[in-house]
Amino acid sequence: MVQGLIKKEGQALFFSKASQRQARNPQKRLRLGMCAAVLAIAVSASGCNPTPSPADGGSPYDAAPGFLVDPEITLPSPSGVLRLRIAHLLVAGPNLTMCFSIRPGRGAPETTGRMVGTVDPSRGLDGTLPYPAVTPYLNFPVYPSPGHAVVVRFYPRERLPFASLGAPCPQPEGMPPLLEHVVETASVTTPITLVLAGVVEGAPVRCVRGCPPPRVIVLNDDLTTAPGQVRLRLIQGVPNLIAPIHVCFDPDFEAPDRPGPAPPQRILPPEDDFDGIGFGEVTPYIQVPPLSSTPGAFFVHLTVPGPPDCSPSTLALGPITLPFPVPETAPPEVARTLDPGDVLSLFAFGRVGDPCRQDSDCAALGGRCLPMRMICQDRLSPSMLPWKDVRGVR
Repeated sequence: MVQGLIKKEGQALFFSKASQRQARNPQKRLRLGMCAAVLAIAVSASGCNPTPSPADGGSPYDAAPGFLVDPEITLPSPSGVLRLRIAHLLVAGPNLTMCFSIRPGRGAPETTGRMVGTVDPSRGLDGTLPYPAVTPYLNFPVYPSPGHAVVVRFYPRERLPFASLGAPCPQPEGMPPLLEHVVETASVTTPITLVLAGVVEGAPVRCVRGCPPPRVIVLNDDLTTAPGQVRLRLIQGVPNLIAPIHVCFDPDFEAPDRPGPAPPQRILPPEDDFDGIGFGEVTPYIQVPPLSSTPGAFFVHLTVPGPPDCSPSTLALGPITLPFPVPETAPPEVARTLDPGDVLSLFAFGRVGDPCRQDSDCAALGGRCLPMRMICQDRLSPSMLPWKDVRGVR
């Protein structure tokens, strides 16, 4: 039952089945394992390009930047730039109309919110942010006024359809948003990502102890590149795993019948983190060599009391190898390989399916019952969006 949470039949979809050349240096192999295992945490039945909800069709990847400067205010020359992007990971959440406004300073009235979005029928974009999606960085001018802030609000499309770029938004008192967040620019020293995570009311998600409500998770981004290396981190946005996770690496694994003498070892999160990686958590950036072939096997385990790290009884996904193919239609921000200088944020999203005994139990969302594991696999099953951060800077 534990293995049925996010494990797939045989090899996970869109991962190479063939183990290729081995890295010669054992330490290098260990570090490479961190990268591949993180990418392998969850792969949906439809791979990296999950089918969007019929009610919320659109690109599953990105929305282009839009309106950045509010016409209602006149301020002196800016003292800097706020780089801000949005990741929509609300499970099966509605398309969102995004509204941005400015608080010019402490005590000054907030300006009227303005809509931000892109209309591009060729990509299925109607100005709203679909699920799942990551925007490029939006650049906002920062002013030295004490209390200066950027306010972002999110409205379900059915309540507030996108009108046009820069169109006025309603006052929040008259139409409360689904979520909102205030970015005090004086305290921002790095680019930031606002991750929208959790479960909206009515979403087809079951949680053992109650589902986490929608929330905004603030990430401080570090776009510093490492020459000849890859820097990456993991954001865990799957709300109904029964336990946190950790990642193990087997440096001499070749095939299920040739696992090698060295046992798998836990490599992520760090050893002093005893609780694993839970919902809403983000790992520190790790630095790994570029990787285009598989130097071993990688496993994702549930972190539960009792069993030791990497115990077969807690296995959730694996063995997994790289490279990590994605559909040819995926935009360039989605990682296909781990190239020198890449900076990646790996967004885990989706939800664990319902218990099942036969395929008919999973018919509501067109899924199937995983044999022997009794868990529905469908278009909302856990998946991973490996996003190349530096490519998103525009």
